[in-house]
Amino acid sequence: MLNESILRERFEIIKSRLQNVLVSYSPDTFKARCPAHDDDVESVQVTLREDKIGIHCKEKCNYKDILQKIGLDSSFLYPQVLEKVYPYLDLDQHVRHETVRFKPKSFRHRINTINWSIEEIELIPYNLTGITKAIQNEEAIFFVNGEKDADNGIELNLPFTTITQGINHWQHYYDQYFQDADIVILLDGKLGEDQASKLGSKLSSVAKRIRMVRLSNVLEGEDFSDWIDKGGTQEQLIELVQNHQEKLPDPADLALMPLIDLVIDVNRLTLQRNLS
Repeated sequence: MLNESILRERFEIIKSRLQNVLVSYSPDTFKARCPAHDDDVESVQVTLREDKIGIHCKEKCNYKDILQKIGLDSSFLYPQVLEKVYPYLDLDQHVRHETVRFKPKSFRHRINTINWSIEEIELIPYNLTGITKAIQNEEAIFFVNGEKDADNGIELNLPFTTITQGINHWQHYYDQYFQDADIVILLDGKLGEDQASKLGSKLSSVAKRIRMVRLSNVLEGEDFSDWIDKGGTQEQLIELVQNHQEKLPDPADLALMPLIDLVIDVNRLTLQRNLS
């Protein structure tokens, strides 16, 4: 209902800013003169839909250009309610940047409430203080794909982390934060082995140990937060990691990892960076 009222209000704002408005058979649609090209014909149609406002010009003008001409932008067509802000804090506990979650589900990234671009800054991992302490204490770090999952892991009193925009957006400067880290990449119904393997290859030159551990009892499309909702606990997660049997890497992959040693301990296989 909130989105419906916001959409209706914005629909009326667009109507008030266009010229030669003709209301049709329905109160949810009207025609008007297109401000993006020169003529006196009511060639643009605006329609109020269930989840957005549609704008169509018969002369194929781009809806963004139409909105710009009346002082609006494309986000005006898709009303969103801010749901949660995930701050990325540096070691001095200052906000470096933030991920903002909206309803309907979408994400934007910002430095602060004024600057909604993060292209010009060096990003940092989520929960930087927590993972830095874990590395210093030689504790495992849990890597998941998203801030919500990371927060749920932190609530288990474990050092969880992720990166802005997901693990497919790895930046080379992240390496410095994972030097000599023992990393556990959690696989679920969204994060698969292909993605995790790519992340592992990025970290292999700096991490001391990398494990990919699949969560039990998660369906396709479910994630670590769903695992928690199903009753997953800190004890169960630690046991899952401890019982994890690491498989032998493909020989072709080994040729690409000159700094990697194979350490075989009875029934376990571990990848460790050669520190000698």
